[in-house]
Amino acid sequence: VCKGAPNFILDYCTEQLWEDGSTRPMAEHDKKEVLDIVDSYSSKALRVLAIAVRTFEAMPFDMSDEDVTTDQKFEACRTNLCLVGLVASIDPDR
Repeated sequence: VCKGAPNFILDYCTEQLWEDGSTRPMAEHDKKEVLDIVDSYSSKALRVLAIAVRTFEAMPFDMSDEDVTTDQKFEACRTNLCLVGLVASIDPDR
């Protein structure tokens, strides 16, 4: 599971989850539609995160290789993600 700024997470997404549980390829126009939704939420002072997932049958790096850095592990894992959705929250006044 990856979460983060939508513009960052969307760069790694190749498909998206639909309401019926199916997945479909995610094209550039789909990413633009998501970013338009993000802009709509942001204009209402909401903080927005994107949530994406990827299922592995095996880890995409050698777990026994101590020379593989944490950054390299994250890089290997955050490819071909499936966008699950957006989470919007309001930042309370301080």
